[in-house]
Amino acid sequence: MSFALTTTVNIDSGGVITPTLIGPSDLVRFTPTEASNRDEIIAGDFTVYKWAAELNLPAGANIDALDRDPAGKMLISLTDDTTLNGVLIGREDLASLDEADGSWSLFFDGDQIPYNPYSLDLTAAWLDAAGNSTSAATPSVAARWPLSRPPTA
Repeated sequence: MSFALTTTVNIDSGGVITPTLIGPSDLVRFTPTEASNRDEIIAGDFTVYKWAAELNLPAGANIDALDRDPAGKMLISLTDDTTLNGVLIGREDLASLDEADGSWSLFFDGDQIPYNPYSLDLTAAWLDAAGNSTSAATPSVAARWPLSRPPTA
C-alpha cells in the first residue's frame, strides 16, 4: 500500500518498532495481528516493502493504484503524467515494473479505451488471475474488462 501524503508510520523491523517517514511513492506492507470477534482487523504491523528509490520513481511521484498482473509483475498508476524509462505514463495508465532490473514499461494505455472513464485519473486497479480488471477512476466511475483486449464501442 502507499499513502497519498507523507505519513509517519510505526515500522516493525525485526521486532523493533521505529517511527518512520513514508512518502507517497514508498510502499509498505500491513500485516494484521489481531481481529475482533466480528473479524474486524483491530491491530497490525507495517513493514517497508520498497522505497521510492528502489522503484526508480522520480521525486514527486505519487502512487494512486497498485496491483500485480497474473505473472506477478507490480503494476502502478500515478496521480500525474510521469516519464519512466523514457516512456510517458499517463495518470490514466498502468505501468509494469520488472523487479529484476528496475525498469518500467507501459502495461495498460488508458487512452485506448473507447468512451474512456479513466481520462481524468485511474485511482484503483484490481486484476484477477485471468487478467480481468475492475478499476476505478476520478470522478467515481468503475469498469471491468480484460486488459489485454479493451472493449469495443
